[in-house]
Formats: sequence, structure tokens, C-alpha cells
Amino acid sequence: MPERRNFHNGSPALDLPSFRERSIEFVLDRVIHDFSNAIGGIVTLTEHHLQYDEAQLDPRLSASLQLIHDSAEQCRTLLAVVTGTFDPDMNDRVYMPAGTLADELGRLFQALLPRTIRFAPMPPCAPSAVHVQPADFKARWLAVASLDCQSAKDATGVEFGCTVEDRFCWFWYRSSNLNHVNLSEIKRILLPLAGIAGRISCQITDKGLVAGAALPVELE
Repeated sequence: MPERRNFHNGSPALDLPSFRERSIEFVLDRVIHDFSNAIGGIVTLTEHHLQYDEAQLDPRLSASLQLIHDSAEQCRTLLAVVTGTFDPDMNDRVYMPAGTLADELGRLFQALLPRTIRFAPMPPCAPSAVHVQPADFKARWLAVASLDCQSAKDATGVEFGCTVEDRFCWFWYRSSNLNHVNLSEIKRILLPLAGIAGRISCQITDKGLVAGAALPVELE
């Protein structure tokens, strides 16, 4: 994790990560590294047998190898998005196209949402850029999805995307989940992202959960 600086009594001080942050960082680094190597090996071996030995393989074995290969590919995609999410460089505040942010978060949802939850991106929004910390942005919307998933008891559809309205870019999370969701907790999660309560929309409609947060459009 990057070093963070604060000021106390007018003098600079180093805000070091806590022992818990260090331990989590260490564990995640090792898990991602070792699992990536193992999964890469599984993908390579199954591809080799499916490509060069398929004619000699029993059809049932070939089907099993294809299933193992596809599952390993899904795991590799999941590890890739997790690695990007925990990239320390993503803590910096940057100007990013709103559509790019929505697309990146959509890939996270596709990789992380339970299989019983269908994800679909919303149509692209008008070209615009916002000033944001990408890692913080993604973590907050993943927390919203986590609350939604906790209460979802049936097959659920989720959409995420953005719209531009009156010099603000609204990011929207829509879910067909009609079960109880803690709206006050979602508002608390999104408030630091939006800045003020007036830039947050959170409600349960007859179609499910709708949560939105608006960021000023900085560039077009």
C-alpha cells in the first residue's frame, strides 16, 4: 500500500498502514500470485490436450477437460479483476471518462456477482469525464452490490451505468431484488462519493432497488 501523509501540529507525519492492512495485503498478494500460477497451468494443460489429443480422448474425458478449462478461465478473469481492484496506484484521484468507469465496474460485477444474479450494462452515456479515486469508487459500488446480494432470495437482474444530466454524471445501480435492502446504509456508503445528500438517489420501486450518485462533469 502507498505511504500516506498527514499533518499534526504543523509538521509532516507518516501515516503508516496498520498491522491488519499489512497482513491483508500480504495474504492477498500470496493468494493471487499462487492461484494465478496454478490456474495458468491448468489452462495451458487443458488447452494442450484439447487441441492435440482430442481425437484420442474419450468424449466424456474431453467434455470434462473442457469444463475444467472453462472454469479455470473464469477463475483467471476473477483474479485479474481482483488484482486491478487492489492496485495501490488506483488510490490516486484522476480524471476518467464516465463510460470507462462504468465499463470497468461492469466487468467487476460480471466476475464477482453470484451466478444466480444476471448482470447487464446500461446503454453508454454521453461522453464526459469525472474527477474520482477509481479504487474508492469501485469499492463503494461493490459494497452496494454486497448489501443487495445479501437480501436477494430469488434470481435477480442487476444493471449498472451512467447518465449525464445538467452538468452532473449520475451513476446508477439497478436491481430487480424486491426484498428488504438497507437503504440508509447504501446512502451512507455513497455519500462520500457524491459529496452531499442531494446528489444521492436511493429507493425501492415496483421494479426493485434503484441507487444513484452524481458527480460533477469535469470534462467533455
